[in-house]
Amino acid sequence: MIVKLFKSDYEDVLQVAFERNENKEKLGIKHYGFSDQYSSSLECHLRGISAEKAVSKITGFDLNRGISELGDKGLLIHSDLILPNNKTVEVKMRERGKEFILPSFNPEKFTQDYGILVFATKDPMTFEVIGYITKQIFLDNYKRKDFGKGIRCYVTKEFFLPIEQWSP
Repeated sequence: MIVKLFKSDYEDVLQVAFERNENKEKLGIKHYGFSDQYSSSLECHLRGISAEKAVSKITGFDLNRGISELGDKGLLIHSDLILPNNKTVEVKMRERGKEFILPSFNPEKFTQDYGILVFATKDPMTFEVIGYITKQIFLDNYKRKDFGKGIRCYVTKEFFLPIEQWSP
């Protein structure tokens, strides 16, 4: 599903990105994108939060404005969106054709209830939401591969269910 962000959406993205980045910098935490080691921490936040905002627009769930000091490392349970019944979701933005990759070789580090895969497009304000995956589907189908930063667990887009069917 293609989702276009508008100026008002991007203003919200900018606010959340600056807040997250500022708080992490105070703690001495640097965040670099998995696929682009040359981007700044703020640029990585902007990309990821833009994808979260795209998912928020089509699902109706709000962005989680809380700060996860450890990012996506799976060491703290953090949800990118605020879901009912304390369920959690991890939104991963990747370039088209890339996998849903954990920042770990341990599949148990996928601590969220759901994962959502979002592809970037040529337009920085447009995203393709591929679908969602449950933790159990991830655990049943993950593989391991070295993507250049050590062995990581991942699943391909074929295991994702249509986002239109998601009801956490």
